Amino acid sequence: MSQCSSSTPSCGSHGCQTYDDVKEYYGKYLKSSKDLKTNACVTPAKPLPKFVRDALNDVHDDVSSRYYGCGLVLPECLENCSILDLGSGSGRDCYMLSKLVGEKGKVTGIDMTDEQVEISRKYIDYHTKKFGYQKPNVEFFQGYIENLKAANLANNSYDIIISNCVINLSPDKRAVLAEAYRVLKDGGEMYFSDVYSNKAITEDLKNNKVLWGECISGALDWKDLFQIAEDIGFSSPRLVTSRYITVDNKELENLLGDYKFVSATFRLFKLPKNKVNEKGLVIYNGGVTGCKDEIEFDVNFTFKEGDIVEVDDELFLILKNSRFSDEFVFQPPGGASNSGGCRPKKEIITDPFQLADGHRCNRIPSMRWRITCSMDLPRITHSSGKSDSSSLQTYDDVKEYYGKCLSDTKDLKTSACAAPTKPLPKHLRDALQDIHEDVSSRYYGCGLSAPEYLENCSILDLGSGSGRDCYMLSKLVGENGRVTGIDMTEEQVEVSSRYIDHHTKKFGYQQPNVNFVIGYIENLKSADLQDGSFDIIISNCVINLSPDKRAVLREAYRVLKDGGEMYFSDMYINKPLSPELKKNKVLWGEGIGGALLWKDLFQIAEEIGFTIPRLVTARYISVNTELESLVGDYKCVSATFRLFKLPRDAVKENNVVIYSGGITGCEKEMPFDANFTLKEGEPVEVDEELNAILKNSRFAQKFLFPSQDERSSPGSCHIPKNITQDPFELAEKLSRENRKPGPECCSGPKTCS
Repeated sequence: MSQCSSSTPSCGSHGCQTYDDVKEYYGKYLKSSKDLKTNACVTPAKPLPKFVRDALNDVHDDVSSRYYGCGLVLPECLENCSILDLGSGSGRDCYMLSKLVGEKGKVTGIDMTDEQVEISRKYIDYHTKKFGYQKPNVEFFQGYIENLKAANLANNSYDIIISNCVINLSPDKRAVLAEAYRVLKDGGEMYFSDVYSNKAITEDLKNNKVLWGECISGALDWKDLFQIAEDIGFSSPRLVTSRYITVDNKELENLLGDYKFVSATFRLFKLPKNKVNEKGLVIYNGGVTGCKDEIEFDVNFTFKEGDIVEVDDELFLILKNSRFSDEFVFQPPGGASNSGGCRPKKEIITDPFQLADGHRCNRIPSMRWRITCSMDLPRITHSSGKSDSSSLQTYDDVKEYYGKCLSDTKDLKTSACAAPTKPLPKHLRDALQDIHEDVSSRYYGCGLSAPEYLENCSILDLGSGSGRDCYMLSKLVGENGRVTGIDMTEEQVEVSSRYIDHHTKKFGYQQPNVNFVIGYIENLKSADLQDGSFDIIISNCVINLSPDKRAVLREAYRVLKDGGEMYFSDMYINKPLSPELKKNKVLWGEGIGGALLWKDLFQIAEEIGFTIPRLVTARYISVNTELESLVGDYKCVSATFRLFKLPRDAVKENNVVIYSGGITGCEKEMPFDANFTLKEGEPVEVDEELNAILKNSRFAQKFLFPSQDERSSPGSCHIPKNITQDPFELAEKLSRENRKPGPECCSGPKTCS
């Protein structure tokens, strides 16, 4: 272990030991973010605008995998700025900012951990070329954030300082803020995410190396931040976001007792010493990248383009004396007002725990950036018309289970949300093998939702999770196709969005054909998904997680084109679940607690206007011993159905159809469902609804529909006498025959070539 050098801040032997412990924890112990024991140093997943996603996607994978930040530290209005990152780690944020400030901007990263600095420096040339710059605009120094002079960082040299879950690791937080104040220009900003406690941390906890490395025991009492900022000369800290930190480790949880922690983002400004205190009105001109129509400056003030807003005297000075001055018009108090303006809120929020409590009640994270998709909750009501709070709780339980409790498929407790092993045709195996392993490891689907004939189609994945199925479909539809994934779990959407650029390059596309939005599958309108916009909707072990399955199918019907298909795997139960089982969070998260009676699916589909559900596959679900006693004599299956939205004027008639062959993966025969297998060149007599489906869907060009006079024979296959609709009947039959259903790409019990 290295000893404190002359450049190490002087803070006593305990302080020196703290530096060494942190360097060891981040340099030696942590190899990737998977090694973390709390969510303190993990970015909360939030929807990001495209320009930010693009910048993050351009960061080298080796840099991103060593990222341990507690939030995305990204203020507005960055073009041409000089930015300093305190505790830059692997350099992820620095490289993202390197792209956002442009070639005329400058980014400096400083970190005390040799291993992290080595990684960040290794990729300077890579990112310079990646961004098309003539020379690097980023640099990294090894040093201590309490002593920036030792790294030759001059007074008044930066427009912005960022810090991402780092100040809590310092034994001398006052020195950090004093040095930050020194190197900031007048009007400069310190914008930082960090960890705060609800009360002073005991010495015993401070001496715990793991708790300190996990950003917990070095947390500052949030009130102390306000006092230190005032002593140094900063403006009052302005609260931006806050969320509670969970400790998913029993040993650490017991140590911490009744302590509470939040990850909060604040912004501090260094105002000129000759500032003149004045109040006034401000008008946002609009047009800042990523905030074209409005800026959420902090939790108390949102500035909409063209609106006149009355602000407190300090905020008026901040806007007038900082990089934001060109983005606003300033008027004296009592000037003209308009109906769109607003006055300061009666209660100004400064306490990050108060803000985190509000988010916990609403269960909808505060969105730092505005994007086209929305997090509007579906309106779930009882027949009485009253809001159903238990349904809202269901969303929260599911998000917590899939966002926090599950980190790998190995954590699953039933076979409900695990894809059954089936032989897959080569084109599917190739597509799956091309998917990044981080995406695949977070996949919890209950089947492979891949119908036939996907080329050039527009596809929507309801509950896209980590994006595995979306990326597979992205390859199968081709560059002229389009795939959209929607999921309500922020952590999953963050994972899926992170790898858009990776897969675009992997598939050799000029531009992405896949996108991901955060939203609820019961309310697709809130994500701006338009009527009649998709050829196919897939859903993979997701509808059972919804408290309003009727709303899901209704919205699916709305966004499908005429002739479009909904192809989905889901859970079905043999009898109504008891209220106790429905309330069990693990059973619900595992896909069991929200399972639908299969007959109810048929009733709902008919009421909405879909065709009769056509059963494709079914298999029994097993549970582990922990849940077995709870479940008792209930039986559950994972079944795949297909629904079609026929045009209102579609003609239904019994007729013979002939499969022309040639569909990828099903060149010679296509098992359409459990009842009909359509072989190339063979006339097959089908029921009137299937005839209408094939005539009015994407399959029309792959079939011949001979008239009575054109038939050379009555058909080699008549309509089966016993049509199988019951998934339990099919699961029992397949179990009895000791054979598995065929690949779901071909939708039936036979194996395609």
